[in-house]
Amino acid sequence: MDPITIIGLASSIYQLIEAANKVKSILQSFKDGDKELATLQGDIAAFIEALCGFDRILRSRHTIHRVSSSVLEDMLRSSLDNIIDLRNRLLQLTSSSLSAVRRAKWVQHKPVLKKLHSKIREKIAMLHTFLSITQAETFLTIAGQYPKFMISESAYQGGDVKTQPIEQTLLHVAPDDGHKRNSISSEQLSSSLSDTTSYMEQLSIFSSAPSVDSSTSTIDREDTEWDLATNDSHKGMHSVSQDAFLLRRSCLYNCYCKCHEATTDRPLSRFGRSKSQKAECTDSICLGNQVAQDSKGYSSLFRSALSRATSARVIQSRYDIQSFRMVPNGSNAVRYVNHGNLAKLRECIQSGEATIWDTTMDGWSLLHSAAYHGHSDIVKYLLDLGISTTTGDIGSRVPADLAVLKALGKGQHGSEQEVVEIFGKKDDVLADFEYNPIHLCVLNIYEYHLERPSLEELLELVDEANNAPVNTDWVQWKLGFRNRSPLFAAIIEYFRASAFELPKGTKIIHNLIDEKDKKFHWTPLHWAAYSGRVKEMRTLVKYGANCGILSNLGANIIHAAVESMVDSGLAAALKIRRMCPDELDINQVNSWGETAVHIASCISSSCVQLLLDNGANPNIRDENGQVALHFAASSDKVERHKIVAALCNAMDVEHMNARDRHGRPPLFDYLNDPICVMTLLRHGANVGLVDSEGRNAFHHACIHGEHDSLEVMMTDSQDPVTQDNHGNTPLIHALSNFKAECAMVLLRRDDVGPLIGEDGWQPIHYAAKIGDPELLQAVCNHGSFKRSAKSLDGKRAKIVAMEAGTWNGRIKELILEHDYIDWDTT
Repeated sequence: MDPITIIGLASSIYQLIEAANKVKSILQSFKDGDKELATLQGDIAAFIEALCGFDRILRSRHTIHRVSSSVLEDMLRSSLDNIIDLRNRLLQLTSSSLSAVRRAKWVQHKPVLKKLHSKIREKIAMLHTFLSITQAETFLTIAGQYPKFMISESAYQGGDVKTQPIEQTLLHVAPDDGHKRNSISSEQLSSSLSDTTSYMEQLSIFSSAPSVDSSTSTIDREDTEWDLATNDSHKGMHSVSQDAFLLRRSCLYNCYCKCHEATTDRPLSRFGRSKSQKAECTDSICLGNQVAQDSKGYSSLFRSALSRATSARVIQSRYDIQSFRMVPNGSNAVRYVNHGNLAKLRECIQSGEATIWDTTMDGWSLLHSAAYHGHSDIVKYLLDLGISTTTGDIGSRVPADLAVLKALGKGQHGSEQEVVEIFGKKDDVLADFEYNPIHLCVLNIYEYHLERPSLEELLELVDEANNAPVNTDWVQWKLGFRNRSPLFAAIIEYFRASAFELPKGTKIIHNLIDEKDKKFHWTPLHWAAYSGRVKEMRTLVKYGANCGILSNLGANIIHAAVESMVDSGLAAALKIRRMCPDELDINQVNSWGETAVHIASCISSSCVQLLLDNGANPNIRDENGQVALHFAASSDKVERHKIVAALCNAMDVEHMNARDRHGRPPLFDYLNDPICVMTLLRHGANVGLVDSEGRNAFHHACIHGEHDSLEVMMTDSQDPVTQDNHGNTPLIHALSNFKAECAMVLLRRDDVGPLIGEDGWQPIHYAAKIGDPELLQAVCNHGSFKRSAKSLDGKRAKIVAMEAGTWNGRIKELILEHDYIDWDTT
């Protein structure tokens, strides 16, 4: 292929890549299509990658291009036509600012987009085929420099080819010119290289094709993996004949023929090649002959390598490995995020206990929790770590959606709005919710206009439009509201777009009052209850809103009302419940088994009390086996004490010692709050309950250094001596986790349980490693202390202190005093 043709093809590829990138950007911004657009977006990205790969090969000066240039030009031209057509149609879809119109256009253009999508896939397959051909050409070019590599030893010994053993084809020096050459004599190879049926001519199956259009069939990968086996039964199958494998007419890689010596008067082209054709070798020994055409003459290594080179795909499948780890709702990292404890969270992640890929059973990542609770400092920290912002929960809600949810609440603080600004502009995020005009009016978030219609006016217009006769001219309706609030025009556009899509004579009805948004799948009544807009709730119910509708995750308006910490919305929702108890269940569970009490326990004590006073059951368990008392541990510290008191004072306190699926009772989640621990103990919490690892509250308090709660639980309790499933007591956990204060609390007791942990160390070993003189003194003065204690590997406290760098000062004195023989007493 001449340089001018290569330049032209490269220019066409660049133009095609630029157009495909524009299509990709449009697809990324389009919000109203279904999941098929996501597949199309992925295929467009793969198409761009294939084009870039072929462009690199096209520009390579080490590759001989056997694919016809006209075929490539036709393929690129038809691809560009398809891409431009696709781009124009997508621009039409995104031209309207109303989501209803965009959806209507999407339905209209969907069949054509599917056809264009299939054509793009055909072009990707063709590019992969061209790349495979080029790979095979490069492989045979290299293999042609090593003729003996292609011929098996059996071909010399028992095959049809009468040659000398391959061991004799070694380097030798020609006596006539003294040059070294790696050669095979002409007598060793049987036939001539002049055979016109070369392998690459058969491999370049597209070289004679007149054109490539959108209907061109593609070659499957199975068809390109030609069978090179030597079994006679393979003869006659649809595969390339072994007779086609001929060596290119070429010299050996280290040829020293005089006809190939570089000349200084030979001009070089801009591609680094000589303008004049390279002289062919005239040396008969260097030139050699063709490889034997019998299939038995090819080495198995050559056949395997050729098969792989032919069928390999240089454009690898794109993938993104994100190994998400499921963690319980009560895990330390989740609790630290809920409490806004950035220091503890940072320590937890740095130690490897938690990762940015941790998600709870409901799909919430650490970023979801931080956004929901409005902790802007934790949001920034997690984003700096590279946590994913596009990961959705079970309801497909990303962290930014939860940030917007809290910012729309009536009881919001400045932190919620700050979190929204971190994720991006509020208007951009709100566009993903696809609120209808009734949603916008209820939340009062539509753009400023001189006329701001009331909710009653909009609902009246919806009723009038639903009562309009068949074949109504909706364009004239829309003109009648010209220069009025955009909300009027948006409502009429729903009907006009449906009339455009549906057959004539169809009655058009839009129940906008009960329509759900795209993110939370809440109706306007849900959002009115959430934001505490009692007046709007009354209006919606008056105009026939269905109060029993559930979201896609099973949430009713009571769930929504408790989300924003506003009592007014919950009180109004409970009033609606009293009017229609059969439609609105106060103990309704969502997709995760959570009732409204579960949700309220995370945020508001007053909401919890309202629910309990109206008959809510605090003993209901969610899918993880947790009750509302578990959830209350995630609440703000000021609210937490009130919530715990309200739940503990409920009529039925069966939930006090309810254990979740990991065996954790609620007490475990309050160890960082001694006041709550005291409240729970006073109402019957059992400190002896153990989790799935055999650890009780004392173990966990020592692991996390909660010495204040440990002291509260120590009163008249024998449980601090209990061993877990690994044989460790609370004291061993305190010492092994460097929690000196917890260890000091436990050492006040005479009985601290077994002194040897799973690693074979005793308290003096840990104390020597920690390097706290007061702790070491307490260990040595305890009644259970014994001199000369050794670990399983024979180390005494002195050696441990030396390894830890604490063998000095008071630590050294105490070890010498207490761990060695006392000369005076003996």
